[in-house]
Amino acid sequence: MKYCITNPIANIPVNQKSHVYGWALHWSELLNANIEHKCSEDINKYSIVYVDHGANFSGALNLFGGLSEDVYRKFNNIMAANEVVSLNIKMPNYGEMFKTRLNAKSTYHKINKEWCNDVSAFCQSVETLCHKDINYTGITIGDSHSIAFSKKGDLINKMDGKTMFGQLGVAFPQYLSNINLSKLKRITMCFGSIDIRHHILRKNTDVVALVMPYIEKCKVLQNTYNIPVEISAPVPIEYAERKIPKSGFYQGEPFYGSVSERQNITALMIKLLKDNYDNVVTPPMDWYFMNPEEYAKTKMELNSSVHIAPINYRRNNWGNYA
Repeated sequence: MKYCITNPIANIPVNQKSHVYGWALHWSELLNANIEHKCSEDINKYSIVYVDHGANFSGALNLFGGLSEDVYRKFNNIMAANEVVSLNIKMPNYGEMFKTRLNAKSTYHKINKEWCNDVSAFCQSVETLCHKDINYTGITIGDSHSIAFSKKGDLINKMDGKTMFGQLGVAFPQYLSNINLSKLKRITMCFGSIDIRHHILRKNTDVVALVMPYIEKCKVLQNTYNIPVEISAPVPIEYAERKIPKSGFYQGEPFYGSVSERQNITALMIKLLKDNYDNVVTPPMDWYFMNPEEYAKTKMELNSSVHIAPINYRRNNWGNYA
């Protein structure tokens, strides 16, 4: 059988420096499936078509070009596919969402109420496949940077915007409640980068008082389940001149504090982790000392992002770093 991954709402980027591409690639590796970037008629060559809703999907309809002929074509293609499965979430009822756009000037003339009803019926018939139902060997739990620190074969519990501070009040076993622990060879915890970017300097947080309890919680998790727990280091800070989308702002700002202040906190957090925990995962350490603009150009995603590029993920040996 042949499988593919696609998205009928937005093309999956082909650029290997895209975060959205990196998320689709993660699914592709787990499912041994090709990526069909444009949801073309080629998807009908496959036994199963998996719908990847995207790394940044929030549940709301986001159509940059409106309800266009391209969307009409893509949904007709996917409704004609042999079998369609929604990845990780129940297939949204796009037909009902589309109905709210029927009177918009940008809506393609062949999109009408009857067609939207057909889309709704299709969406309601689509089965769901969750991460936990796939073969896996580890799990990475964390913020939006977690995909960069995951290994091939990992489940990824990606919780955008979550902080290390927020984890101090969380019972870590809840992240494993639906996981087959007998399959797990490794747990990777990935928090802290957002604390450095937005919160530590703004709130004058004691870094030691933040990191040490977090380390202890990871030790308890490891001892409770007798499964190795890794702690990811924070990523190098982003280039200050890079334009960040408003979705990444906090209280109207893309980050808080000077470059040197945030670099110093990053260095202190890494030192605390390494001095007090045996299993810390970091990107190559020279990344932290690179010229920020050069780091942004060579290691990070496309412009308007704070993430490591997929080609430089841990699963790709940090960009085949020697």
